Amino acid sequence: MKALIYKDLCLLRSYFRSLVLMFVFYLLIGVLNQNSSIFAALVGVLCIISSITSFSYDQFCGWDLYCASLPVGRRTMVLAKYGLVMLLTLSGMAIMTVSGLLLSLVGWGGDSADILPGALGAGSACCLMVMVLLPFIYRYGVEKGRIILMILSVAIFSGFFAAAEFQVFSGFSEMSFRMFLYFYPLLLVLACVVSYQVSCRFFEAKDL
Repeated sequence: MKALIYKDLCLLRSYFRSLVLMFVFYLLIGVLNQNSSIFAALVGVLCIISSITSFSYDQFCGWDLYCASLPVGRRTMVLAKYGLVMLLTLSGMAIMTVSGLLLSLVGWGGDSADILPGALGAGSACCLMVMVLLPFIYRYGVEKGRIILMILSVAIFSGFFAAAEFQVFSGFSEMSFRMFLYFYPLLLVLACVVSYQVSCRFFEAKDL
């Protein structure tokens, strides 16, 4: 599995160079606005877009068919993709945390106490989106997966906008939010397990 993850990282190497330029762009915006929360978008790019890009590379070079001829089970192939998602998510969270702390230390960022919770929130939200998306990619392919990602993104942002507009969350007490935060890690782990099992089922039934 480590070799499969390393293969994906090597394929994404040229893409990571573009991410460096994007990081510089976000850094300039963060300095100008004196707000490090802009790096949450970089977490999304690393976690979501990079994961989909790895599938595009595999499809372009016919990797799944070749890898299926090797002594590697299909479940291991799927597990490697999920490992890649986790690695990219943790990398994005680390970059957001370190960048935010550096900006805060030089007086160009926001409150340093909000940096780590912001990174955890952005990383877990993006990871949850990918967990929902991956079974669709294994079932319908990358191109339809991109469409589903756009629909999912619009639905989530529209839902949050509507909730804020109609003050849906105003009726919840602080205790309710605390209970949600306590159970959210369990929800995330459950989503990962269910997503992995569904993806394995789709990929094992797929005719390569």
